Amino acid sequence: IFIYPNPTSDILNIDFAKTGGGLRVSVYNIQTGRVMYSKYDRYRDQLFKLNVSDYPAGSYVIEIYYMNRDGNQRSYKKIFIKQ
Repeated sequence: IFIYPNPTSDILNIDFAKTGGGLRVSVYNIQTGRVMYSKYDRYRDQLFKLNVSDYPAGSYVIEIYYMNRDGNQRSYKKIFIKQ
């Protein structure tokens, strides 16, 4: 899983081409909790573009749940949104 660019002010790309199944994404604001949840099918597209332009500037955590050859995996990445 590759997430770029970080920091960003508009589009955050989540590249999940090397996973073996679906993808679930949650975005959490450090102070207020979950602000977004979505489920994606890797067979439709292997690059998910998340529009964060409406999110207030600050620190967020992305929780990514996916399947690879070893089974279900969960990954956490810290992202920064700037104005």
